Amino acid sequence: MCKYFISVVFLALPAFLAAQYNFTKARKNIVMQVDSNRIPSISIAVVHKNQIIWEESFGYADREAKRRATVHTPYYIASVTKLMTATCILQLLKEKKIALDEPANTYLNAKLNSTSWDASGITVRRLLQHTSGLTTFNLVYPAGSSGQPGMVTAIDRYAMPFWKPGTRFDYSNMGYTVLAKLIEDRSGKSFAAYLQQHVFDPAGMRDSYLARDDSYSEGAKRYIGDPARTLAPFSITASTGASGVFSSVHDLGLLAMQFLKTKTGLLTSGLIDTLKFASLETAPSQHGIAVGRQDDYFGYTGWLSQGGTSQAQAWMQLIPSEEMAVIVLSNTGGTNCQSVITDVFSEYIPGFAERIAAAKSKASTAQTPPPAQPVLPSGDYKGFIKTYNGNKSLHAVLTDSGALDISLNDQAAIHIATTRWRNGRLYFELPADLAVPEAGTSPYKLQFELAFDGTILSGAALTSAINDPATPNLPFWVELVKQ
Repeated sequence: MCKYFISVVFLALPAFLAAQYNFTKARKNIVMQVDSNRIPSISIAVVHKNQIIWEESFGYADREAKRRATVHTPYYIASVTKLMTATCILQLLKEKKIALDEPANTYLNAKLNSTSWDASGITVRRLLQHTSGLTTFNLVYPAGSSGQPGMVTAIDRYAMPFWKPGTRFDYSNMGYTVLAKLIEDRSGKSFAAYLQQHVFDPAGMRDSYLARDDSYSEGAKRYIGDPARTLAPFSITASTGASGVFSSVHDLGLLAMQFLKTKTGLLTSGLIDTLKFASLETAPSQHGIAVGRQDDYFGYTGWLSQGGTSQAQAWMQLIPSEEMAVIVLSNTGGTNCQSVITDVFSEYIPGFAERIAAAKSKASTAQTPPPAQPVLPSGDYKGFIKTYNGNKSLHAVLTDSGALDISLNDQAAIHIATTRWRNGRLYFELPADLAVPEAGTSPYKLQFELAFDGTILSGAALTSAINDPATPNLPFWVELVKQ
């Protein structure tokens, strides 16, 4: 009885705080999305200095069971996990167990390999900043299923540089999967245990955990972002260091205080500043270490940690100069978290609403120059797609107009009427089946991104869905030599 009473008082408290701090516009926005857009639930926390000044949950964590969301409900936070992984890496740096500019292979028990580039260029810093040459990777599988590749196997199959390390920004879940393994190898602890002992416990994050097969009943169920908001089956990601954590909006509010420097315990002030340093190698990238650096967030310098899928959204927006952060979580895709965040800042920071209006006006008058006419690397090419089951032969003929005839494994050529050529890279899609079990059943397509060096087109072919949205994104090395 006492436990129930406390819960009721706690749930009533955030509405009082919302009225005190006049977050009526943000609250109305959330209620509209839950009621009108069939969003199952949205939870919000607003941090100022060293306290959460508003936290509240709206809607259902489990719509079928009528279990309402609370500020302590764990949500799938997707890529916000990367901020926690980066925190672990910086703690190892503080303990002098690693150096950011050393090759990752220095610290990994199972070494990274490379088809075309020197693997020593894959440094810890480049993995943190998505400039290591690794590319897109996304593999999830039903909880409790067998036969799926574990972290070590996934790294062995897919953690190769597709671009010369240090030459370009390419957002990579695999990079943070490698970092999770590095944490295990250098600490001697499982990634889950290290997170618990070095992030969750010191920050007081009691609702947070790395996903496991039996964890679904504790958190917010996920719903596909279709009009019906269909219940999604519980799945586990193979990219634990990139997107494996569940956390509550309350816990993320506590974590935000650490990065605002209004509470201490995880990192030194200097190491926190390290997070915001963008790569100088791949300008104009504005991505720091696990956070997006916003040099002009409506006149402020902002940091953004954001993750999302068709089944979940997680946003943590910080304005360090104002010692303020807003965290918004939802258990479906399509939630407009960004508008809720700007509504909060508009109601709390004097002049912020006017800054937003001015930015919208400026954007509406901006003109984009027409793209330059590309010169395509037309010709006859032969080569292969590399998989762990062996190479698949590839023959392609590219015309000056951008049309492409391409054959996989000596099958009949498929005509692709239009390709894209941008910034020295060729883009096109091809229906295919690479006979790789974790890619799922065909039909699926391969999305090609190939760089041209004068004689060779090389880069990545990424599996992608045609009909089945569960098709994973798996990258495979492609090499085509001009005949």
